[in-house]
Amino acid sequence: MIFKFCILLVFFFTVSEAQEEQPYIAVIDSTDLREENPFVSQEAKDALFKWSLKQSSGVYKKLIKSEKSSTVGKDTSIRVWLQDTDCPILEKKFSSYADIEAKCSGMGQSKDCTIQFKNPDMKKVSLTCIVRKDVRPVRIPVHVNH
Repeated sequence: MIFKFCILLVFFFTVSEAQEEQPYIAVIDSTDLREENPFVSQEAKDALFKWSLKQSSGVYKKLIKSEKSSTVGKDTSIRVWLQDTDCPILEKKFSSYADIEAKCSGMGQSKDCTIQFKNPDMKKVSLTCIVRKDVRPVRIPVHVNH
């Protein structure tokens, strides 16, 4: 009986030490977008639409530009420029962000915002915005040679 207890004790300590030797490494990804990244823009639109569905008042937001994206573990944060639209959330129900783009017009000054959500299902989406008069979203000009 004592022998079985000793073997069990040794096994327990061996497993504990093995777990301590394997540190947790978070998956980290960060992007500073100099030009629009279709994947990040679509991810921002999806998160923005999910956020809109949870609102009980206000207007839908239109994505002007996505600037920075970072992911640590399951948490993603995207810096975006948004504009209020002329579509009240309570009066109009849309089935996708594409409907908002097609049926709503942007109004007013753009806002510097951060969309945060948990991957992969975007269950917890939050949106934080500030109005900054000193900074505007920068669009990179496209030169066309004739």
